[in-house]
Formats: sequence, C-alpha cells, structure tokens
Amino acid sequence: MQQNNTQRTKEGRWRKMQTCRGDLKRRNNPRFKITYDDKATSKVKAKKVAREAKGGLPTYDNTNGMTSSIFGHTVQKINNRETFRALFQNPNGVNPHPGNYKLAMSLSECHDNCISLIGLSETNREWNNSEQQKQFREVTHKIWGASVIQTSTSNEKFEDNYKPGGTATILCEAHWVCRIIEKGEDPWGLGRWSYLLLSGKKNRRVLSVNGYRVCQATAASSGEKTAYK
Repeated sequence: MQQNNTQRTKEGRWRKMQTCRGDLKRRNNPRFKITYDDKATSKVKAKKVAREAKGGLPTYDNTNGMTSSIFGHTVQKINNRETFRALFQNPNGVNPHPGNYKLAMSLSECHDNCISLIGLSETNREWNNSEQQKQFREVTHKIWGASVIQTSTSNEKFEDNYKPGGTATILCEAHWVCRIIEKGEDPWGLGRWSYLLLSGKKNRRVLSVNGYRVCQATAASSGEKTAYK
C-alpha cells in the first residue's frame, strides 16, 4: 500500500508533506515535516502565534504608524529626583526566592525606567512569614541602594508560603524613602491594602494606597483557597 504524502487543510487547500531525510519507501517509521505559510487569506482569520513559535517578541502597530514590540506608549526618560513615577501591576503571585530570576529581572526593568513607587496586588504570599519578608527585602536591596517594602495579608496564618490575596508596596531610592511619614496596612486584618504616606513640598502630604479587590461576589462562587474565604 502506497503512503499518501499530502494532507487536506481546513481551508480546503492541499499541503505537501516532506520527510526529514531519506525516502518514504526506505523508512519503516517515517517522520514528517509540514511546510506551511502562516499568512492569513482573505477568508481565514489570522491566528495568534505564540512567542516561542515565532522566535521573537510580538509586534504591534502604534498610533504613529510605527511597529513596536511594546504595547502602549513609549516610556520616556525622566529625572528620578524631579519626577515621581509610579507603577501598578497585578502579578497574580510573587515568589521572592533568590532563584526567581524573573522577579529580579522585572525589578531591574523598573529600576532602568526610574520607577519610584511599585504597587503589586494579589501577591499570593504568606507575608506573616518573616523569611518571606527577608527574601523580598534582599531582592530589592540588590537593585536599589535604599528601599522600603510595606506588605499586607490577612491575619489567618498559613503553613505554606502560598497564600491568596495580599499586596506589596515598594518605595525606591533614598531621596524618596527619607520622605516617609507613615506606612501600614488595613486595620481589619483582611490584607486588602497597604499604604505609604510621604511628605511633599510646602507641608503637603502624598498618600499612596495599593489595594486588591477580590473578583468573587458571593461565598458560593469562591473556593476554599481564595482571598474571599
């Protein structure tokens, strides 16, 4: 029986299948390599190709008609001593372990873009564990000479390092850290927010509140290991 070396696609076209090496008749278990064109036709919508498959960063067309790998506006260079730049992100979990290079690279990117205040919600970490606090401080101190971290988590203690919910607010650089008047977390023991109060010019005060609001609306729709419970 002769083996067919063509395959019909969803679009009704035929694609030729080639073997990696050798002839089909000489191989008992032939392996195939499919050659195709990922460009969409007029009738077929383009499929989103993963970054790993493309071998590079995804690109977007911005409002200026230029193609960029950054989604959104370009981050402008600033003087960190004159401009206070804040960043907020929901990372869906933070692991301050020294071997977590992704966290170190993310914080290093914040340093390169002159971020002064970093607000992280849903850190999913047991901040009542002093070792977790220590590891987080060590990671930030390797990047900034001076920094202050204020975390928030519920009063219920977990034996595991993972704990749903919580926040972390990081203030970076010595010239901003010295302006801290007060810092803390919500007084009800739910770990919903953390805050920093800074002194500004002309006796003004700047309050930064970093909060996390759970997505569940009722107890019936939330699991046992959620921040809602």
